[in-house]
Amino acid sequence: MAGIFGKIFVGIYVEIKRSDGRIHQAMVTSLHDDNDSVTVEWIENGDTKGKEIDLESIFALNPDVAPDEEIPQSPEAPLPPSSITKTSKVPKVCSSPLAGNSPLLCRRVIFIDYCVLY
Repeated sequence: MAGIFGKIFVGIYVEIKRSDGRIHQAMVTSLHDDNDSVTVEWIENGDTKGKEIDLESIFALNPDVAPDEEIPQSPEAPLPPSSITKTSKVPKVCSSPLAGNSPLLCRRVIFIDYCVLY
């Protein structure tokens, strides 16, 4: 059950889209694994309002709480140790035209490069 909800739990605030198009935060009050949805509540003009929203809509507005995508396992045999790229434990400083003058820390992790702006 927990897998389909990703990082959503009762008490977390998420962005929701109202039927009139407005987007605002609401608190998750229950999880419904029978129909892949959550119930949320918010206060509007002193009244508590709520609605049930499908997970697809929640994840569209809140990608940070979506389940992590699982990488499918290949049925092939694993690569020999000599051909596996090792992870460097020492970050290197690199530059990016998008970062302006801010240094970026870059790490190479098995065929994936990523940079974090600090």
